[in-house]
Amino acid sequence: MTYGDVTARLSRAVGDHEDISIVSALFRTLRPQIIFGGLIRLTSDLLLIAIPYVMRRLIVDLEVESEFAWRPYFWSILLFLAAVLQARTPE
Repeated sequence: MTYGDVTARLSRAVGDHEDISIVSALFRTLRPQIIFGGLIRLTSDLLLIAIPYVMRRLIVDLEVESEFAWRPYFWSILLFLAAVLQARTPE
């Protein structure tokens, strides 16, 4: 068998198969890590958006006298938990 016969046989064998994509192979291999990383990133982004909202609600409830005296405490605890969770999630 000569070199030309081997390359001709290989080209026919490769031609029968569908195209191979490195991106799809990497995605199939690393799917759990990609999904987990996406969820961590989504959590971090949502906390980044939520912290100013919680701070605004805390300030509004502190300025306005209402019958719900527990609300500023609730917003304070929620702000603390959001800040701790954001610090714990890697960027």
